[in-house]
Amino acid sequence: MAKIGDKVTLHIKTDTNVAAPYVTIDGNVATVAMDGNIMSWTATNQMVAGNSAGAVIFTIDFNDISGNAASQVTAVTAGGGAVTFDQVAPVINSVTIAAGCIRLAVL
Repeated sequence: MAKIGDKVTLHIKTDTNVAAPYVTIDGNVATVAMDGNIMSWTATNQMVAGNSAGAVIFTIDFNDISGNAASQVTAVTAGGGAVTFDQVAPVINSVTIAAGCIRLAVL
């Protein structure tokens, strides 16, 4: 579950050396960084009020270092899981107050 201000992070592992992938998270260009070597990357995006509520979608486009394009990735391929974006603030439906006699004990 993500809310406004949370960062959604994708951890990307490849089977060969790749150039920096182009990643979108909920339609926004993600910040991409190498995570140790050119077969391991992270992509992050901070969620804001304009993002779509519900399941967070993403795209990953990349080429190997020879320039061969890979198929676009749009689903989690390992470890399962999904992130849902919820930007709806909770609302209190009802508040009541009661008056009564308060007794204090004096010892």
